[in-house]
Amino acid sequence: MFQIIRDLRDYGVAVVYVSHRLEEVLALADRITVMRDGAVVDHGPRDAYSIERLIRKMVGREIDHLFHRQPVTLPGGSEVFAVRLLSDRKVFKDISFSVRRGEIVGVAGLPGSGKDELVECLVGSRPFTGQILIAGRARSIRSPGDLLRNGVTIVPADRRTAGAIQVLSLLDNIAAANLKKVSRFGVLRRNAMQALARMYVDRFRIKSRSLTQSVATLSGGNQQKVVLARNLAADPKVLLLHEPTRGIDVAAKGEIYQILNELTGEGICVVLVSSEVPELISQCDRILTMHAGRISSEFERSEFREERILAAAMGQTADRQRSSIL
Repeated sequence: MFQIIRDLRDYGVAVVYVSHRLEEVLALADRITVMRDGAVVDHGPRDAYSIERLIRKMVGREIDHLFHRQPVTLPGGSEVFAVRLLSDRKVFKDISFSVRRGEIVGVAGLPGSGKDELVECLVGSRPFTGQILIAGRARSIRSPGDLLRNGVTIVPADRRTAGAIQVLSLLDNIAAANLKKVSRFGVLRRNAMQALARMYVDRFRIKSRSLTQSVATLSGGNQQKVVLARNLAADPKVLLLHEPTRGIDVAAKGEIYQILNELTGEGICVVLVSSEVPELISQCDRILTMHAGRISSEFERSEFREERILAAAMGQTADRQRSSIL
C-alpha cells in the first residue's frame, strides 16, 4: 500500500494521509499538519518533525481545570478484581492486571488498540479465554447478568442505548437496578422506590423537574449521573467505566470525578477505560496502555506524563524496534 501511495504521488496525484500512526506519517508525508481539539495547531515540512515533537504538539493542552483525584489508602486494600491472560483470539491477547480496594486503574489506547473489545469481554458480551477473578476467585462471566451477580457493574460508553432506559423515568431507572431493595414478596413498593431515587438524586445533584421526568429529557451530564446511580443502587464491589464523560460538559465532568473520588473512599474499585489521557491522569492511581492488542506499558501516579502515556499508546516504548515500512 505504501509503495502504491508513493507511486501515485510520483504520477502527480495529491494525497491526504490521515493517521495516528506517526511512523507512517513520517515515512510518507512531504508536509505535516497537526490538529488538536478541532483546530490546526502546527504545520510544516516533514524534516521539521520527529515522533517526539509530533507527540508534544498533539498533547499541548492544559488539564488543570479538571477535578484531581485525592488518592485514598484503605486498610486491607487487597485485590478485588483481576484478569489473567485474557484473550479474544482476534483483537487482543494475554491481558493481565488487577485492581485493589479503593483504587482506580485506567486503561488507555487508541482506536484499534483492543481496549474497547477488552470491555466487551469483561462484561461478558464477547467470547474470551482466560480468567476473570473477583475477590480472589475465578468467576464464569458470560453475560452482563453474570457480572452483576458477582458484584460488578458497567457504565457503558453509549449511555443513550446501553446505559439508562431513555423512555423510563428517573425514578424507574434507579429502582430497576436493584428491585430487591424496593419490593416485598415480588410487589414494588412506591415509597421505597422514591426513597432510593431521592437518595441518589440528592447525593449526585441530579437536576430534574421531578423523579417522574423521562431520562431522555435530561442533559447529557445528568443522564450520566442517572447511569451511575443505577449502577450504585446495585451495591457493586467493582465499577467498570467505559468513556464515562464522553459528550458532557466540563462542569458535569468535574461533578462525576468528585463522585468517583467519594466512591473509592468507600472501598469501591474502578476500572476506567478512556480515550482521554488527561482524564486518566487526573483520576487514576495507575494507568495501563494498550497497543496492538497487548498492554504496552504500566504507569504509577508518580510517572504520569501525558507525552509518555500517549507515546506508549502509540507503541513507542523504549524497546520497540523501528517499523519495516521506514
